[in-house]
Amino acid sequence: MALSSPNSLNLTASQLSLQKLFPSNPSLLHFPTKFNNKNNSYNLLPSSTANNNNNEKWRAKVSFFPAFLNKRKDAKILKEELLDAIAPLDRGAEANPDDQKTVDQISRKLEQVNPTKEPLKSDLLNGKWELIYTTSQSILQTQRPKFLRSATNYQAINVDTLRAQNMESWPFFNQVTADLTPLNSRKVAVKFDYFKIAGLVPIKAPGRARGELEITYLDEELRISRGDKGNLFILKMIDRSYRLQAQLILSLAISSSPKPLITVGTGKWRSRVSFFQGLSTKRRDVNILKEELFQAIAPLDRGAEATPHHKQRLDKIARQLEAVNEIKEPLKSNLLNGKWELIYTTSQSILQTKRPKFLRPNGKIFQAINVDTLRAQNMETWPFFNQVTANLVPVNARRVAVKFDYFRIAGLIPIKSPGSGRGQLEITYLDEELRISRGDRGNLFILKWWIQPIEFLFNAAVLKLMVEAQFVPNCKS
Repeated sequence: MALSSPNSLNLTASQLSLQKLFPSNPSLLHFPTKFNNKNNSYNLLPSSTANNNNNEKWRAKVSFFPAFLNKRKDAKILKEELLDAIAPLDRGAEANPDDQKTVDQISRKLEQVNPTKEPLKSDLLNGKWELIYTTSQSILQTQRPKFLRSATNYQAINVDTLRAQNMESWPFFNQVTADLTPLNSRKVAVKFDYFKIAGLVPIKAPGRARGELEITYLDEELRISRGDKGNLFILKMIDRSYRLQAQLILSLAISSSPKPLITVGTGKWRSRVSFFQGLSTKRRDVNILKEELFQAIAPLDRGAEATPHHKQRLDKIARQLEAVNEIKEPLKSNLLNGKWELIYTTSQSILQTKRPKFLRPNGKIFQAINVDTLRAQNMETWPFFNQVTANLVPVNARRVAVKFDYFRIAGLIPIKSPGSGRGQLEITYLDEELRISRGDRGNLFILKWWIQPIEFLFNAAVLKLMVEAQFVPNCKS
């Protein structure tokens, strides 16, 4: 049936009134460019109805909702696009740089239309979430065979108690619990307190097991977060009714100190900020020195390629860091606990530069320390996988006497250490990620913390290193 023109129709009174509101002729709509000084506004209504207050109110209400609906529609389309991009990537393990860029771009678009501006005040955060994508290599563990990686990772959050729990599934079933301290309405400081091996064996987390996490997008089914080391975490809601076990929360809360209440904007808070300005400057200087140290070490193959000039420069930077060391009694600090990677040394007995390169330790070299038991374990990787364990006897708050007791060839065959296997070591600098030590024969040792703090999220490898550090056999000589 052909459409008739408006003039050929018999119009009712109500139809006529609608025609006045919505003229069929576009020329009847008038959009003046001149400012109306009388009512301090632009007249955007049709000229025939500009003075109709009821119509003006009605039009204003109608125009409000399409933008809101379009925003929700855009978010829905973006979420579908994000989930499609993530689906073939095995939580990020199969992602190439282009894939990572695509996922990051879509995530940033979603973050711009985030409907929950203050996620830490929202009940939407409560429940059990599944990790569906991340850029964190320490979580993905792509260097491992696939059957040794966790199949699924979960995170449960209680906003009212400010507690979180991360859980692995097959094959490890490890867990870690954490305290959350709000820094603002979107960001929290995360302090891990207990690991559980296979969900059963509790191990206290080291003091450095901490970081920051910002929630950048939150709705009923999707959460996007970004860590303080630049990693992206995308999770989907799977059980909104899930809550952390009250008994577990209570037992851990007893051992933790109460959270400080920070009131931003008060005079009291501002005075505290000004008090720490000198400390902030000092830390900034330390960070610059550390960056300079890492850059100088990077091309030197742990020191095997170092010339006398390189050694002199590194010793100078190390001494500058030692001069601003904040940990005056490192042997009393939990920062010493855990697994460290040797990144530079002047010790020829470790570097073995007289050997052909294929007969030197070419993989990473680690040292695990347990301050509570005063035990240490040094570990080579490829190609020999040798190990040695030692007792530590404090000489003062910075220096220990080291007595090696057992070597392990290829990590398996135990050989008792000779009586000459001893020495002294002084810890001259210590913080959350760097340790500098000097031996009694003048050698310099620089080590970095093996796992970055925020990467304790979902990470079975951390649990393994904690076992290595805490359960080193207490061999008697």
